[in-house]
Formats: sequence, structure tokens, C-alpha cells
Amino acid sequence: MHAASRTFTLVTGVTIAGDCVICARGPFTCIAPQPASRRFRFLSQALRELSQERSTIMMPNPAEKYRPFPQVRLNGRRWPNRTIEHAPVWMSTDLRDGNQSLIEPMSIAAKLEFFEMLVKIGFKEIEVGFPSASQTDFDFVRKLIDEKRIPDDVTIKVLVQSRCDLIERTFEACEGASKVIVHLYAIAPSFRKIVFNQAKDEVKALAVDGTRMIKECAAARPDTLWIYQYSPETFSMTELTFAREVCDAVAQT
Repeated sequence: MHAASRTFTLVTGVTIAGDCVICARGPFTCIAPQPASRRFRFLSQALRELSQERSTIMMPNPAEKYRPFPQVRLNGRRWPNRTIEHAPVWMSTDLRDGNQSLIEPMSIAAKLEFFEMLVKIGFKEIEVGFPSASQTDFDFVRKLIDEKRIPDDVTIKVLVQSRCDLIERTFEACEGASKVIVHLYAIAPSFRKIVFNQAKDEVKALAVDGTRMIKECAAARPDTLWIYQYSPETFSMTELTFAREVCDAVAQT
């Protein structure tokens, strides 16, 4: 709506500009000034047509598109009967996942201020970035380590994909830290088809090869305590049996 020109765009293809109706829907196309009764007739008809179009596109009951998840039948599970007796370890993803969501990612100075706030809050595991994905993230991780800004009781975490050059770059960024969590991910069907264009066996090999590379890079830097994590990317969209198969293969590597 623009008050100066008295222009009101009510729905797609239907605009009232002053005393004019600009309607480009179906047989109605009118730009000339019209009396109020005629303007409302054009508008009513346009809205009816729009409603009919949308009714053919949308499901009568959108809830029907959801399917119940398959039951996971595992014998001997003990955790459902356990009671949480102490607080879990909370891990902040703000500096990585949250930063990726911003139109303008944080600068090194902003990330440093945010990191210090997370430390002050009490987080003991902080995902600091994706150092192989951008120079800013790489430089930020190096700044934390070189300037000894990571408290002894805080563990930083970094994310990496299963590619040799990215894994090596990640370990370069983290070299010299006392303790680091390295997180590798992959396997969801959409990623297999669109991103990797690979079959299940190829994707499983990708996860295993990435795991092997991470173990080799960690072994070459014994002064750091390296903690390795692997997750099936978008696990809820991955076939359960295949997710289990890949996780078992990674665990046995």
C-alpha cells in the first residue's frame, strides 16, 4: 500500500489505485476510473476466482500429507526407564549454524564477542565454525587458539564434509588447541541424489574414507585431544536401516 498514490494491492493481479481497479484476472481487465459499486464487483469476482484456483492446488486437509513414523522395535532398551539426574552437556551452535542463517555473516570481531559471551554463560562445548568453508571462520579459529582465548574447561567444535582437502584444512585451523571435536556428516537421500549423485555404497564409502582421513590427521597431531563425531545428515529423512549400516561402518573404521 502506498498512501501517496492511494494504491492498494489486495491480491495477486488485483489492485485498486485511487478510483481505478486494475484487475488482470480472467475476463476482467479494467484500468479506467470506476464507481465504487463497479470496483467492488470486479474485486469480488477476482477473489472468487482466486479462491477457486487455490482450492485446486491445496489439499482439502493438509494434515493428510503427514505419515506416521515407522516403529523401531529394539529389545533390551534401557534408556526409556532411566531418570535424568544431572544436567546434560549443552553445546552451542550459534557461531556456526546460527551464523550461516544470517544475511550478513558475523565478522571475526563479532564472533569473538559472541564466543566470550557463550563462555560467560557457561557453555562447555562451543561449535566455533566451519573453518574449511570460509577464510573468516578459519582465521577466527586460529585467533582463538593463537591468542589462547579458549578456557581449559571449554571444548571447541568444528564441522567438515568428507573431502580430503577440507579435512586437512580443518586440522590446520585447529592445530595447537588442547581439545577439539571434529564433526563429519553425510548420507540423506536428497543429498545422495542431488549433491553427491552417488549410490548408497558410494556414500557409505565416502563416510568411511572421511573417517579414516580424520583419524590419520589426528594421529599426526598427538598434542591435541581429538574427539570425532559422525552423524547421518538430516537423520530423520534417512532410511533407518541405511543410517544404521553407515554408522556401524564408521564405528568399525
